[in-house]
Amino acid sequence: MKLALLALLSLAATAAAQSPPTPSAPAPGSPAPLMEKPERQLSPARHAGTYHVTTGTWTRRTSSTAAFGPDVVYDNTAYSGYFTSAGSVGGFMSGGMVVDEGGLPGTANGHAFPGTPDRDLYSVDGFEISYCDMNGPGTSGWEISFYQSYEPCEFQPSLIPDATVRLTGLPANGGCWVMQIDLSGGSEFCMGADGGHANPLWEDDPEKDSFGWSTHYLGSGTQSAGFMLAGDPLSTDPGFVLAGPFSVPTFGAGTYFGPTSACGNPTGYLTRDILSFRPASGTGYASCNSYFYRNQNPCSGTSGPYSSLHLRLSADSQAPSGSLCSSSCTETVGIGTAYCSQPNTSAGRPGLLCAGGSAAVADAYVILHAARLPTGSFGFFITSLTQGFVAQPGGSRGNLCLGGDIGRFVAPHQIRVANEAGTFALDTRVGDWSVTSIPISTGNYAASAGVTSNFQAWFRDVWNQQPTSNFTNASAITWE
Repeated sequence: MKLALLALLSLAATAAAQSPPTPSAPAPGSPAPLMEKPERQLSPARHAGTYHVTTGTWTRRTSSTAAFGPDVVYDNTAYSGYFTSAGSVGGFMSGGMVVDEGGLPGTANGHAFPGTPDRDLYSVDGFEISYCDMNGPGTSGWEISFYQSYEPCEFQPSLIPDATVRLTGLPANGGCWVMQIDLSGGSEFCMGADGGHANPLWEDDPEKDSFGWSTHYLGSGTQSAGFMLAGDPLSTDPGFVLAGPFSVPTFGAGTYFGPTSACGNPTGYLTRDILSFRPASGTGYASCNSYFYRNQNPCSGTSGPYSSLHLRLSADSQAPSGSLCSSSCTETVGIGTAYCSQPNTSAGRPGLLCAGGSAAVADAYVILHAARLPTGSFGFFITSLTQGFVAQPGGSRGNLCLGGDIGRFVAPHQIRVANEAGTFALDTRVGDWSVTSIPISTGNYAASAGVTSNFQAWFRDVWNQQPTSNFTNASAITWE
């Protein structure tokens, strides 16, 4: 099984599907949504085990006990008995992707949870998925991406992920599966609360406070395949059970901050009953769809939509020292010493460079992370063995904080575009760059103990409606 990670990545209801599904109204000026019917799960889902990304190994098990965490931070695992084959080979919107949404509350979130959300950045170290695949053994595969900031069912032509996990060679065998993806030990990724860095404050608005995640089929078969649809046993989502023998709040059920679901497995916080189907080309409008069903669960009403996918996210309760999630992304996070302040960008705050990982050369693990950038801005990292200061070079709005021989990370795979969270990154773990080959104008050099390398990010910006450039602060890393 080949897997690559890119980073800066109980029964609750008895349901019977109605045909055809009723899609939501299209956005103004967009084409009418297409139609796609859910497919019935023909046999109980089997547990495939846990795939450990960092070591590339499997733990085969029949238990769904998590090998990571310990905190469940998002739980959308209510059972429906159906899966969607949208995006699979030959299926509806073949080769496309399905996008869902949810919420990760931060410390400023004003909802009255039973527990207290205690962080603004989540170090995601594992997740659980469930899918069905009617193809042959070992032919299934999925690309799963995460987006810190996502407007549910938005009609933008493209989405830029903050983390992506690619899985191939997965079980299929004409059945349904539950499996866990373990990211602990160095493959974790960071997710900002309440909409991420693009919307750093809780706004009590799902359009601004949600994260997104998507699935894209990588399997080699041509039969039906797709993620399990999560049911909606509580009927109202999010909110309260308004029918049945009792009323209970449902915000964030099944998580470290939320209540225990009274109706079986929960529906995720801020999960809405809509799915976005996006074409393989990545261009044009996405369709926005809902399925409807008849529900026999006495806890809820008799019918309602269920258009969300099975996902349980887990995070470390205390992020590893030096990681980008060990605290908010500030001038003091991670490794290195920050210096050289900057003016605001068009996004409203100064650009920020954080360095995560390890200053030990032998670890060969450093993430250069630029944050608080204008969404969609083009940029790259620069470096030097010498610090310096040049105010607004070449008409830039920001200041150059390096001197001497300046190197640029401008290989084709190193030039970046800020994603919807206003970030881009280079990570040694996935081959973006290497501590043994740091660029300067006269060639490359290898980091060694006692040597200090200085890093900064340059990026495009707009000020007073005029195009310009800008810089983040700089960071000095003394190698060990």
